[in-house]
Amino acid sequence: MATLVTDLRYGLRMLAKNPGFTAVAVLTLALGIGANTAVFTLVNTLMLRSLPIEKPQQLYFFGEDNSGSSYDGPFPTGSLNEFSYHIYKELRERNTAFFEDLAAFSSTQVVLRVAGVKTGDLPRRVEGALVTGNYFRLLGVNAVLGRTLVPEDDREDDPRAVAVVSYHYWVQNLGRDPNAVGNALEIDRIPFTVVGVAPPEFFGVKLTTDPPNFWIPLGWQPQAKAEPSRLKNLDTYWLDVFGRLRPGVNPRQAQATITGQVQQMMTARAGSQLNPEEKQRIQQAYVQFIPGARGLSSLRERFSERLQVLSLLVVLVLVIACLNAANLLLARAASRQREIAVRLAVGAGRGRLTRQLLTESVLLAGLGGLAGLVLAFWGTALLSNLVFGGSATLPFSLSPDARVLGFTLLVSLLTGIAFGLAPALRSARVDLNSSLKEGGRSAGTAAPRIGRLASGKLLVSAQVMVSLGLLVVAGLFVRSLRNLMHQNLGFSPEHVLVCRLDIAAAGYKPDQLPAFYERLLGRVRALPGVRSAAVASRSVLGHSIHTSNISIQGVPSNPNGEIDTERKTASDAYFETDGMVLLAGRAITRDDTRDSPPVAVVDQTFAERYFAHQNPLGRHFSFGSPFSPPGMEIVGVVADAKYDSLSDTKAPPMTFVPVAQDGGYADDLELRVAGDPKGAGQDVRRAVADIDRNIMVTSVHPLRELVDESAHDSRLIAQLSSFFGVLALLLAAIGLYGVMAHSVLRRTGEIGVRMALGARRADILGLVLRESLLVVAIGVVLGLPASLSLGRLVSTQLFDLSPNDPATFTIATLLLLLAAALAGYIPAQRAAKVDPMVALRYE
Repeated sequence: MATLVTDLRYGLRMLAKNPGFTAVAVLTLALGIGANTAVFTLVNTLMLRSLPIEKPQQLYFFGEDNSGSSYDGPFPTGSLNEFSYHIYKELRERNTAFFEDLAAFSSTQVVLRVAGVKTGDLPRRVEGALVTGNYFRLLGVNAVLGRTLVPEDDREDDPRAVAVVSYHYWVQNLGRDPNAVGNALEIDRIPFTVVGVAPPEFFGVKLTTDPPNFWIPLGWQPQAKAEPSRLKNLDTYWLDVFGRLRPGVNPRQAQATITGQVQQMMTARAGSQLNPEEKQRIQQAYVQFIPGARGLSSLRERFSERLQVLSLLVVLVLVIACLNAANLLLARAASRQREIAVRLAVGAGRGRLTRQLLTESVLLAGLGGLAGLVLAFWGTALLSNLVFGGSATLPFSLSPDARVLGFTLLVSLLTGIAFGLAPALRSARVDLNSSLKEGGRSAGTAAPRIGRLASGKLLVSAQVMVSLGLLVVAGLFVRSLRNLMHQNLGFSPEHVLVCRLDIAAAGYKPDQLPAFYERLLGRVRALPGVRSAAVASRSVLGHSIHTSNISIQGVPSNPNGEIDTERKTASDAYFETDGMVLLAGRAITRDDTRDSPPVAVVDQTFAERYFAHQNPLGRHFSFGSPFSPPGMEIVGVVADAKYDSLSDTKAPPMTFVPVAQDGGYADDLELRVAGDPKGAGQDVRRAVADIDRNIMVTSVHPLRELVDESAHDSRLIAQLSSFFGVLALLLAAIGLYGVMAHSVLRRTGEIGVRMALGARRADILGLVLRESLLVVAIGVVLGLPASLSLGRLVSTQLFDLSPNDPATFTIATLLLLLAAALAGYIPAQRAAKVDPMVALRYE
């Protein structure tokens, strides 16, 4: 221990004696370690952190997170992610041997309109979750104030009007008032009693950027979602189910049993009408158990591959930083050659010297780790803002925790050993005789050691190799983003404004909606500059999926695949407003009312999948099974469009139903205007207020902004990979400059001799530049195969682009050569200015 303390003190003194070297090395390492710590913090939060619940390892979800989706139909197939209320109850009753309990919640959060009962404030839109009464008990989550929901609160026919609020809502909206528990809040015009406040770290069982602020009993679904009750509907699959597995139970055995039970329920549901095709569909349905310790997370699925790529990129940046530090240590070792030789001459062991030099390397890495940790706090905040848009409602902390601190310590230690071991071993093997003979000369004028210089150049070539890979990956993501943004969207986003209305909160019933939409569209279409306007259940890129199975007149059910469609409701002028192309037939018109025959417009994928080589116009289908005459007549076919995400490679079958015939809420008002759509926002708000001041316009966005938002993830990975690519290029250029500057300094005598024998300045300039470019060329030759492998690694995240894209590889190589020319030019110019007489005196 005493020896270690001595080594540390001596190492600190040596680093303090060379502040310039220490600052450059620490900053280089801080960039690499800080970037790794920031990305690992995000990985730790999204991928590794457990739910703040009791014994999370016992929790299992029935299916994956499929947020925003529901399914209508008697026979879902494949992996079941949502369940009907009937199936949930049956499973809970049958599986007490496997599970301590089962609970359920709505797969989609609900928008609640919350106001104080006595204050008279306008209602605020708040995200809420519909949960069964045993939800909190199963999770082992207790309230910090009051109590949580209990099974008695969730009676199927008579649920209590009670709610648990999040800690965030209690702090931000109820002022931490301990008397808030027991008081009433008006939720969707119904007085609800606040019975408890959830713990500050609890955000539910789904990791999302917009967690629920209220948990209310599942029985309030009809009022909360302003739709018919789903509790009695056997064919609506809308619940996420999870359970706490009993200790000692085999999850695979329980999963197989649950799958068999669900298939039995579907078979019993069909009764004697079950045909062979439907039987086969039921047999293909299964339940997949998902370990629930880390909760369900669409964010995890969304960012998983990109986080893996980012982790690889920052590791490569750290490798470059280590190579740079190793180069600095090699150069420093050359200047300490006589010191090391003297210490060996007076009896110091080579192992002792190696340990001392390695201690200095680890000290450097430790200082770099501390500086990197400071950078990581700043980098994590920046990364959070880039990834999540600076959301103030994030339920999870992105600040480094104990696991992150341990990661940083380990990386710092391994980094110090990695970049310090080779220079320490090389320095300890110094030749005493030659080193002491050179003692009369300064370190800067000692005869060049070919081995040391070659090692430094090889390290730079390695940096170039890694930098090329980073630049290629960055280039691929940038070009992929360009392809994503310039593709055919199937609609025209320019000059379109999308306004989100909260019609249900104003108390409108379904039978009042057609007349309201007629008044609303008439008023909005009269606004100056408005070319067309329409309402729809959700705009394109609205991220809402409502899937229904369908039955086509005269077409048997398909045993090998779903016969289903996504559905939207829309008014007349919808396709014109969004700029969608009508391929055949007609669009929805004002004549498509509740009194006229039911009609539908389908997209190209629908027509090709279900009416291949046939004319779909005039054919009839109905939602559900079996076919219910007369069904809906297909009156038009529109071109495919990007309904959910820009990166979708294939449009889903889509059905557009007239809003007057559907009877549901169409909350998106869309306008095509002559000028800037943002300028029409205030006019729309005034027009809606003229019709009914109780209707809130909750958001106003140009459709172009929604398109840009949809490309957020692709833009993020392009920006971050470009940043790391430029950082790698900068570090490689600094490394090349350092090696070439050191080489020129050590070869001053040789350069003087060359110039005395008649070499021109241009010859010396060319000599050093050729040497620089040779170092880079070696790195490029070695880096191309590695870059091809990296390109294939990220190929699944590219849009309409080959991972071997020639243009990307060419541009990346040219950038490296240009950086090499700039980095080598300064030492080359310095060499060309050497005075031969001064240089010869060194000899």
